[in-house]
Parts: sequence; C-alpha cells; structure tokens
Amino acid sequence: MDTIEHPALGTLEFDASLNWYTTNIVVQGEPAAFRLSLDECDDTTTLLSNGADVASGISATALAAADYAVHTLLDDINNHWLRDGELRLSHEQLVAMLLLESVVVYPDGGSEWLFVDRTAELLVGHCVIAFSEPDGTFSDASING
Repeated sequence: MDTIEHPALGTLEFDASLNWYTTNIVVQGEPAAFRLSLDECDDTTTLLSNGADVASGISATALAAADYAVHTLLDDINNHWLRDGELRLSHEQLVAMLLLESVVVYPDGGSEWLFVDRTAELLVGHCVIAFSEPDGTFSDASING
C-alpha cells in the first residue's frame, strides 16, 4: 500500500502518519499537493474515482473554492486582519492573494481546499480552508493557523 499508479492522478505515495495518498499537481501554473484521505475509507476504488473527478475540474473548482472562501471571510479579514491604516480589500484583491497549497479528497467525495496568502503579509502563519460537500457545493470556510 505504498504507491498507487493511477491513469488520471499519476503516482500516489502513501503517507502512513497522515493516512492518505498524495501526489503533486499544477493548478493555474502553481504546484499544489493533492491528497486522498483514507480516514473512514472502506473502498479505495471509490476514493480514487472521487479523486479523479475532483482532479478533472481542478482549476475551475480551485477558483470557485477561493471565491466562496473570500465571500464567506472577507468582512472578518477586513475587520480583524488588516493593520491600522491599511485599505480594505476588495473581493477580487483577496481572491488574487490566495494560493492553493493543497486539496484533500475524502472517501465520501467531500473535499478541503487549503489556501495560503501568496503575499505572505496578511495571513502570516495562517491558511484559509474551504470545505466542499460530496455534491461539489461549498458549505463552510475558515481561517486556521
């Protein structure tokens, strides 16, 4: 269970400490980790299929995840994360600041989209996570660190 070769996902390496398979992908010209969680997984075949489905639309879904996260968190970021005197960020400015670092796909088809601040100035030591349901709709977003 160390490595899986998948036609759509490439070479997936097993990480026993985190109980997931991981590979590297490129999204909008930037590298990101793509992970398949084995937590509560009874069927690796379905997990691989769910992963391939997510990967097939990765660029569009990454943009949708960033858009959802910013829609959810923009007021909080503008009210609590800016330094004194800094101008409030627009939706578009904050979306442009987010860089996809990783995607985790779960056995039920849900996923987490983890973004970091590409400027490394606003969300220092923190990340933004958007949560997607198995049907692909986004249901929550948070700032973690």
